[in-house]
Amino acid sequence: MKNEQAQSPPAASSAATNALRWFYERLSFSDEDRKLCLEKRGLTARSCELAGLKSNPRSNEKYLREMPDNFPLPVLIESGLWSDARPPASPKPHAQFYGWGLVKRGKSGEEDEWNWTQPILIPYFDDGGEVIHLRPHKGGVKDKGVRFFIVRPRKDARFPAIARAVEYAIITDGEFKGLALWQALTDCGSGVAIATLPGITTSKTLFGDIEDWLDELGVKQVIVNFDNEENTDGGKPVKATMKSSEEWRSS
Repeated sequence: MKNEQAQSPPAASSAATNALRWFYERLSFSDEDRKLCLEKRGLTARSCELAGLKSNPRSNEKYLREMPDNFPLPVLIESGLWSDARPPASPKPHAQFYGWGLVKRGKSGEEDEWNWTQPILIPYFDDGGEVIHLRPHKGGVKDKGVRFFIVRPRKDARFPAIARAVEYAIITDGEFKGLALWQALTDCGSGVAIATLPGITTSKTLFGDIEDWLDELGVKQVIVNFDNEENTDGGKPVKATMKSSEEWRSS
């Protein structure tokens, strides 16, 4: 039974999920983005492949424009790949899926700054490795809400099974950080499961998802790891802590 705490938005319909997968399957990952992930995130080419990362150039628009030939507009809008519009404007492809990206968040009432930054597209997989959500790095469709990212390999990846059972879980912020931890810890054979939040402020929103995941894993220890930044939590540094699953629920 699903937890009654706050959770991610309901799963999209099968038709909307199929539309998302249709688009995802046509995307590629460029050498430039592969190099960027290694130099900036420490992710190897193999880790990028396992994670199913995709590039987000302006040319992605052609796939989005083809989609009405295969899917009804309401399905495309539900998937988040197309944006709804008030008459007399018509629905159109969502620019965040063909290169439009966040440059920086506005502060003290200022507007966010956006440009054609071509943010990497990060897929969220179900436990079978199938795409169920696609998020542009630092972005996302406003009315689709935030989601809990469980680090998993894509369906067709040649990923060796880990002999050791899952012994502990790590919860951190940011998909790239979660993928880097996954790369380091699975390479050394650790029995660990990793999940991330889009940011520490979303922990309350996604608390139900976190509890459901921990219940499913049945782990005894949980490591909570967020950035040690001076501007976090009212200026107080936030550090990694290890808790029991019972301590996590009572915190």
